[in-house]
Amino acid sequence: MLRFLLLPNKICPLLVGMTLAACNPRVGHGLTSAMGTYYPERLGLVVCIHHNPVFQGVWNAFKVFLDPNTAAKMQMMRKKTKFRDAFFRLFDEELATWLMDEVTLNKRRPMLVTQRQFWKGVDASNTVPPSSTSESVETLANEHDPRGCPSYVRQYIEPYLANCSYVSY
Repeated sequence: MLRFLLLPNKICPLLVGMTLAACNPRVGHGLTSAMGTYYPERLGLVVCIHHNPVFQGVWNAFKVFLDPNTAAKMQMMRKKTKFRDAFFRLFDEELATWLMDEVTLNKRRPMLVTQRQFWKGVDASNTVPPSSTSESVETLANEHDPRGCPSYVRQYIEPYLANCSYVSY
């Protein structure tokens, strides 16, 4: 799954669960082309977690064609402890905690409706039924807003939605 984390003056794509099927070189070319064309010098960091080992090989072959500064902005992590430490080193505690919760919920199969319909946020009509999952994941899913960490939702999403009376789910 590809999600973009928008930070001031930076765009950080978060690649979660990169599978062999997604290891088409055109994906990497398309991403770098779009970032270079529409967001030049805005790429802060790409964090790729839970990727397939084959993707690592494809990346190693592909990165020789990239500018070394751009290639250095890609961090690949497979172990939960490694990316947990990286999240808490790179981001503030609120965002790092939100990212860890997001990874936990996105890894769940079948994917929860709250994650599939992330644009709806967390409300009474978009909660996980009590019998569908374990209590801790259920509680996390019903409290976790998949649109972003609380300060991001408060600062960007809620004001935007307040000005968009035509938005309906």
